[in-house]
Amino acid sequence: MFQSCKASDGPFLSTRPGWTELLKVMVLAILVSTTPLAVYAQTDDTATSSEETVSGEEAATDAEDTDATGEDASEPPLTATLAVAQVVLVENVEGELIETFEPATTALPGDTLQYTAVYENVSETAIGGLVVNGPIPSSTSYLAGSENITVDAVFEVLIEEEEWQALPALKTIILEDGTEQQVEASPNDYIQLRWRLDNPIEPEDSITAVYRVRVAN
Repeated sequence: MFQSCKASDGPFLSTRPGWTELLKVMVLAILVSTTPLAVYAQTDDTATSSEETVSGEEAATDAEDTDATGEDASEPPLTATLAVAQVVLVENVEGELIETFEPATTALPGDTLQYTAVYENVSETAIGGLVVNGPIPSSTSYLAGSENITVDAVFEVLIEEEEWQALPALKTIILEDGTEQQVEASPNDYIQLRWRLDNPIEPEDSITAVYRVRVAN
């Protein structure tokens, strides 16, 4: 039986090792759901890795402390908004099908969902070493070519039991004789995606990341 997916299971921001030593906490405000936007220091590049996560609520509590420099860390260096929209095709007056967007809280089989995450540097310091992570919720599959980000970044996907890879991604299969062989994976094999930013986010700058998934029939 089909189970509806949570449309709020969208992109979140992580950091490369060492970032948490520079800024103790990032509080990210989510506008569409009470589900916190996860923030973590990445420790492994495989699909079976575990990450230490900090929810928005926990981060807000930690922000009352001071950072590694002894300064007040109550003001988060980054803010984020996450929008989840259902992509709907409608016919205009000229008989052409055009895309429109409607708010999405749950999704039905065959629906297309678009995730849009906007991150803004509200601090006075450039913030580097950032990774924007996009989960692919259960009962959905990534729509190939739907990814877009407004800054230079390396786009990668994660496949079960494989490491992060740029496209075209490969997966390992077992042949009848028991030997392993790598073949090109399909978007249905992706369980997560991410962008590794090439450059820091300067003060007052923002980035926008977008991708789409389709709910399984």
